[in-house]
Amino acid sequence: MTPPAAIKPLHLQIGASRILAVALFVAHAGAIVIVCALSLPPPARVALAAAVLIHGAWVWREHVRHEGAAIREFRVRPDATMEVRADGGWREAALRTADVVQPWFTVLVFRVGRGTRSVLLLPDNVAAEDFRRLRVYLNLGALQTDTSA
Repeated sequence: MTPPAAIKPLHLQIGASRILAVALFVAHAGAIVIVCALSLPPPARVALAAAVLIHGAWVWREHVRHEGAAIREFRVRPDATMEVRADGGWREAALRTADVVQPWFTVLVFRVGRGTRSVLLLPDNVAAEDFRRLRVYLNLGALQTDTSA
């Protein structure tokens, strides 16, 4: 579908999500329980548990607290183009795909420069009305997408 000539601008700030925090905590706690139940020598279990804890700390920092290189906000301009703000300033972005668009979560994949970045949007980490408008734009095909490989 061809994007409309102009759409209402949209600015989404991505905040912390309790849903994501609980899910990540449960996943990493479960992984540590499994590691402890493995029939490995104790030093190997300690090393694996430490690796899970280190990964959990990195994921928490990056995806729950939105520090480091995480996308913190993005804007949809009236011409349906986009820009994102991550670890530096604002950068041009092209929406590659909207892999999942549901009322309870949406996954977006952006092309930023030469790389690809993704973002998970949940009902508790963005403003409700902005989240609804974004889902409508995505379901109607109103946003420009990058179809290059």
